[in-house]
Amino acid sequence: MQFNSYLFILCFLPAFLILYFLLSKWSVKVGNLFLVIASCLFYLYAGRKMFVVLCIDIGVNLLFITLIRKTKDRAKKVSLFFGVSANVLVLLYVKYLNFFITTLDDLTGLTISTRDILVPLGVSFFTFQQIGYLVDTYRGKTEQNTIFEYILFVVFFPKIAMGPITKQEVLIPQFRDPEKKKCNPDCLIRGIRMFTLGLAKKVLFAETFATAVNYTKYYEISGMATSMEILMIAVFYAFEIYFDFSGYTDMAQGVAKMIGIDLADNFNSPYQALSIRDFWKRWHISLTKFLTEYLYIPLGGSKKGKARTYLNTMIVFLISGLWHGANWTYILWGALHGGLQILDRIWENGWKRIPKVIRWILTFLALAVLWLLFQADSVSAWWTDLKVFFTSGNFKFHETIPVAFLIPEVKGAISFFGWLTGASALAIASAQTTASLVMMVVFVVGSFVICLCAKNVTRRSYPKTIWTLVGSALLLVLCITGLGSESMFVYNNF
Repeated sequence: MQFNSYLFILCFLPAFLILYFLLSKWSVKVGNLFLVIASCLFYLYAGRKMFVVLCIDIGVNLLFITLIRKTKDRAKKVSLFFGVSANVLVLLYVKYLNFFITTLDDLTGLTISTRDILVPLGVSFFTFQQIGYLVDTYRGKTEQNTIFEYILFVVFFPKIAMGPITKQEVLIPQFRDPEKKKCNPDCLIRGIRMFTLGLAKKVLFAETFATAVNYTKYYEISGMATSMEILMIAVFYAFEIYFDFSGYTDMAQGVAKMIGIDLADNFNSPYQALSIRDFWKRWHISLTKFLTEYLYIPLGGSKKGKARTYLNTMIVFLISGLWHGANWTYILWGALHGGLQILDRIWENGWKRIPKVIRWILTFLALAVLWLLFQADSVSAWWTDLKVFFTSGNFKFHETIPVAFLIPEVKGAISFFGWLTGASALAIASAQTTASLVMMVVFVVGSFVICLCAKNVTRRSYPKTIWTLVGSALLLVLCITGLGSESMFVYNNF
């Protein structure tokens, strides 16, 4: 079930809130039981087979949690090792087996058939969180947690599909808090506004940029793309993936906030970054913190010399790239981010002497080029795009591309005004072409302004005035009426 669907917004969410607050009046345990049931129903909508896989996965992890708690010393380490390995193997099987098979075929000339593998919704996210829970159990941080609380921690529906990755020590105490079982008007209003802003990011911005990327990629695939169109793909996709994933996170945090639960922050104005290292402190923060705590630091972090620090950094980003998907594009994307992180460490003092504006421009351009790789079908396709950009010398673009930005409201208004004034079809079409160019500029400039100036939803204030209420209501109505067909989030693929 997608957050940006009529079923969720008009049926599931209102019913969930009403029943949750009513049942929570009985006791904390009853409220938490309903949370588990609602989360299971939410996940079950993705498919019964996926739900069965999730249940088996939880059961296996519970077995290892019990073994870790009941064993000592070396046996405890062995239990942790096999528990973590089991989770990693599951992830490797469902997400990467076919990638390994096709890669082996390419290298050896064999014709091994790929498998038809079911990839559970959110498998990358809930697997990492369960690995974190196993490690925390080994460190003695989960002794007070019950089996039921562990299950609720894993299946809690606002975060199960695409995060943010939240630690058990942050989330489980909130499930126990009786105050969070009460309907808090402030939390409810704040949560609704957070959800609305996230929905606006997805429906109004991410979807528009996604359409523009598809329009532009037509010329890329057909070999007719110009340098300007390659630049457009890079910029459009940079905004698409930001508004898409940030929008989902805002909605997830908003739903949780409605019932008084605070999820981990995932974004802190990432396109304000002045370096790649700065970017990764702002983008997908929960993933960065997870990999830092459970991989980078155990590998030795930055305490074993420069060479080891650089190696650890590269390992972390290779894992991050592979985590995002089974394709060489993601692996190279992770490797290049790791390489830029290392270069940033080496040249840190010199980089800081460069004016901030220049650092920002260079950082954003580097990110756009790497996002171009992130969305490419293959490394060779990305390389071809770069060659076209640097050798084409043609900075024109096809006039059909801006049409993606001509939202129905504007198009309808032009048609109506043209009919009212008796304008010819040619004049109306010309006006729509001009309007599409204007709208493209408005969307791109507006997106830069939002990314560079607006605060993230968890960090902004929400004044309680009649104007903010009306504004939020109108924005929500606009988003709901603009939903159209239910569309997937980019990070659903990861």
